[in-house]
Amino acid sequence: MREQYKDIEFIFDEENGTTVCKMRYDNRDFITTAVCAPEDMDMMSKKTGEEIAFHRACVEVMKYEKLRLKHEYDGLRSLYYSMKHSKKFNAKSYEAIMTRHQMNIRENDINQLKVDIKTTKQYITNYINQKDKFYTQMRKIRKEKELEKAHAEDNEN
Repeated sequence: MREQYKDIEFIFDEENGTTVCKMRYDNRDFITTAVCAPEDMDMMSKKTGEEIAFHRACVEVMKYEKLRLKHEYDGLRSLYYSMKHSKKFNAKSYEAIMTRHQMNIRENDINQLKVDIKTTKQYITNYINQKDKFYTQMRKIRKEKELEKAHAEDNEN
């Protein structure tokens, strides 16, 4: 997905556990953040922060694109409405057909963006849930190893 977006910059603040993603799209900057949960600071990862912040930025870009397409669709719909109420309106004319065609293209693109936004948000949620499961397993393994080590030290004494 990153190949689609060119100007992407990540800023990682290790002290605060914050990753900022700055993405440039259509001469606009989209800036999102991912903040490490306080309970996860022991396993803080730059890669995880970048992944979450990047996909959040993608959602913002898609929302922007959806809004832009909605404005285009509304303009085309207004044009078609004006054409339709003309005394010389011909539904089979090239202009009428192409206007409806362009409206359909925008409508399909808007619907696809809605699906893509939902899918990306679900990806972020699943990514965070999987990360949490992994962190829980790692903490459990660490605790078991600490107990084994403590038990082995007790047996030596």
